[in-house]
Amino acid sequence: MARGSNWLAAALAFAALALAAPAAAQQLTAVTGTITDPNTLPYSGATLQAVLITAGGASPTLTPCTNNVAGCAIQQQSPAVTLSPTGTFSLSLWANGSILPAGSTYTFILSTRGVPPPFGFGPLSFQVTGVTISGASQNVSATISGAAPAQTFAFSGGTGSFGALGGGTNNSATMICGTGCSLAPGGTGTLTATGFATVPTNCGAGVMAIGILANGNATGCFSNAPTASALNATPTNCGAGVMAIGILANGNATGCFTTAPTASALASTPTNCGAGVMAIGILANGNATGCFSNAPTASALQVTPTNCGPGNAAIGVQANGNATGCFTPPGFSALQTVGITSTSISNTTATLLATVTVAQPSSTCTWRIFANYAFGAGGGSNQSHVSAALWDGTNSYLPSDNGSSNGSSGGYSQLSASGQSSVTYSSATSSVTLKLYAQSVTTTNPSTLTSTGVTFGSPISSSVPFQLQAFGACMN
Repeated sequence: MARGSNWLAAALAFAALALAAPAAAQQLTAVTGTITDPNTLPYSGATLQAVLITAGGASPTLTPCTNNVAGCAIQQQSPAVTLSPTGTFSLSLWANGSILPAGSTYTFILSTRGVPPPFGFGPLSFQVTGVTISGASQNVSATISGAAPAQTFAFSGGTGSFGALGGGTNNSATMICGTGCSLAPGGTGTLTATGFATVPTNCGAGVMAIGILANGNATGCFSNAPTASALNATPTNCGAGVMAIGILANGNATGCFTTAPTASALASTPTNCGAGVMAIGILANGNATGCFSNAPTASALQVTPTNCGPGNAAIGVQANGNATGCFTPPGFSALQTVGITSTSISNTTATLLATVTVAQPSSTCTWRIFANYAFGAGGGSNQSHVSAALWDGTNSYLPSDNGSSNGSSGGYSQLSASGQSSVTYSSATSSVTLKLYAQSVTTTNPSTLTSTGVTFGSPISSSVPFQLQAFGACMN
């Protein structure tokens, strides 16, 4: 059940008990009042509510408790009431003498939308505390009105106080209503046109008043902007192909300027750039400001342009396709190349053909070696069968094996391999010495390494130098 319903039910129940109880029983008081502000303006339409305040905030009960329903508890907050147009109200409250704990009081809270500006202060609210209710009825008009703030400004006429527009009478002094008129005490308060000047000052034809005083006089005059009637019969103008900067009130041009050259100013035969050459820009007469050539085309490339080796990158490429220079990219070590010279390859032990030392690409990375090699070997009357591989002192990789098909006619064993090391070297390994070993697997006549390039069969069709190449590359 809502709090307002509880209060009403309790009030009706205890009112019935009060009628049947002796004089010392609980007392329900009829509280009334008329609330006005210091200017005697009633608090019309305001909302009023009473709140019971107990010592220490204890829950209030009635005494004597003749009908013990929930310990004879009562609500501390009354239903809100709306004041009448004249500011009156009425409500029923339990007398403080009938409430435990002893020493309770009421606080009255009033809120209103008030009188809007500029005449009033707008919404207001205030409260009155410490009010004691007793007896069968009690009027609290003076108590609450005495604490009520003004809802409007104080209006005055002459030297006499005048409460509110339309709400008071001034019989003590003449009220000044404007230049040339006055209201005597007891007058009707009607203002007529007799306060205006008989012939108010005005502004001439084509001139406007800045404002109008209370007596009808113009506060000042100002002229309109010049109209078309002020234009010259033949205003100054700009010539053909020339534009006006602006136009004065009399129609004259404030000045003239020349527009950009038009197509009619183009040369009959403008200068141009030759075939394959481009104009830097074009002048107003159509002539080229200058010419420049396109970059050389692929037709100027070398048949076999110079290039950079494995592990190196070109700094740039010239128009003929040649590298302008080479550099080792970050994360790669310089390419190492060593030739393989003529020697005898044993058929009993591995023969060292070439050695390179590969530097670590960076002191902070793990790395691998990328390598390639190529050589050929020929034997006597017997077949030449050769095997080869790279060796880093611990690991062997990039093996190759080949044998000629006709040893009696001086056939060659042609061997080549390329790829990366089978192991990854740690950042603590600053360099690796890489060796190329080969061994003949024939039982007679050791194979002899040739000293010049050898033409490999398909798919390799060009001469390959006998050499070992290697470089290092970071893996992280």
